[in-house]
Amino acid sequence: METNNEDDEYIELENTDFDWRSFFNECEEVPYIIHFIFGLMEQSEPFSFVHYISVLSAYIANPEAKSIYIHYHHTIYGEWWDRLQKEVPCLHLKQIDIPTHIGMKEIKKTAHRADKARMDILWEMGGIYMDMDTISHKSMKPFLKENTTLCKQYSLGVNNKKEPIKYIGGICNAIMITKPKSKFFRRWLDAYERAFEPDKWEEASIWLPLRLAKEFHHEVVVLEPEVFNVPGYWESKKMFDDACFEVPLCLVALHLCESKSKEYIKNIRGWEWYHENRYTLYGKMMDPCYIKLF
Repeated sequence: METNNEDDEYIELENTDFDWRSFFNECEEVPYIIHFIFGLMEQSEPFSFVHYISVLSAYIANPEAKSIYIHYHHTIYGEWWDRLQKEVPCLHLKQIDIPTHIGMKEIKKTAHRADKARMDILWEMGGIYMDMDTISHKSMKPFLKENTTLCKQYSLGVNNKKEPIKYIGGICNAIMITKPKSKFFRRWLDAYERAFEPDKWEEASIWLPLRLAKEFHHEVVVLEPEVFNVPGYWESKKMFDDACFEVPLCLVALHLCESKSKEYIKNIRGWEWYHENRYTLYGKMMDPCYIKLF
């Protein structure tokens, strides 16, 4: 080998079994892309204002995100859907097949199909997954340097005195952040079929990742519930009705728990609700969307 400097030394690297692909995967950041899933069932009503705000707020809170994907099966329609496509220039549609099985076990419930779909998407593409009943407040960029980031959630129970208490109720899979093909997601997927119970919901999606995170804590960052999941699913009034003048500092995004908040969410149909309720937590978190558009 020629060189311009006679003092230069060259060391020939031996052929080793070092896994360079794995090395570079570990060094890369999480891709700055955001994923939503919608339309695994045929729509019975138009795309809602709350879903519109979920995607719009993610776009506004994450201006450096390269793409926002809506993964869908059935065609999406509605006034707010049409507006969203005009107002979010980095929005991309990606049609997917509906998962039917987890291993040899048949999937019977739509919630389980959505759980499997989000796992498959994050395994292949990496990035940030968010449910359609979330609202973003701050950038997700600080989490992109970790291999995988998940967040705990509170559940409500009672103590020996029959008094209500809250406790850690597993991992909430409404918001997840990971590199593609991360070690932790590989472990989770490998154990998913064994843990999956077709007639239940929580085991494979909620409790399994919490157990794995405790055992393999060096592969995953687990955030406290206050980052994404407080107020909890039983505290809808604190989200949509109680007075709020400042968004808590630790809150980056909020899972609205749509299935538990239906009585409030059904009345949120447009910006009129915002004008009448802007001093609620949800209203305050909508402020950046309103300012951006108006």
